[in-house]
Amino acid sequence: MNEADSDIYRTDLLRLAMRARGHGRLADADVTVSLDNPLCGDRVDIDITFDGDKIAALAHEVRACALCQASVSILGERARGLTGDDLATLTRAVTAMLADDAPPPPAPWQDYAAFIPVRTTPSRHKCVLLPLEALAIAFDGNSP
Repeated sequence: MNEADSDIYRTDLLRLAMRARGHGRLADADVTVSLDNPLCGDRVDIDITFDGDKIAALAHEVRACALCQASVSILGERARGLTGDDLATLTRAVTAMLADDAPPPPAPWQDYAAFIPVRTTPSRHKCVLLPLEALAIAFDGNSP
């Protein structure tokens, strides 16, 4: 691991990754999305059940770096009740935090503040955003 990587893999971020909230699969998923990041080899598989336009349950399996694991763990913990509009707002906030030095998203998404050190490594932004992109595809797949 080089020095730049050691700066982004801080204890709070690693703790999020290790929590792995939502890890597993949903046998009765309404939508399943698999998404890869070919630049680093991350892969996210997300299963979603919906209650109308809101997430009722989310489960995931990842073969990815700690950044991607931490991001999907936050979603696994907090995504219940999320709508497509909520996701779009969250994705804009996380993207702005990483790319434009904007503040982290507000509660209940404040755990994304752990990714602030990733700002200085643009090539790793996709690792953080990959689970959000997979979730956006899941919402598109749930559209009538």
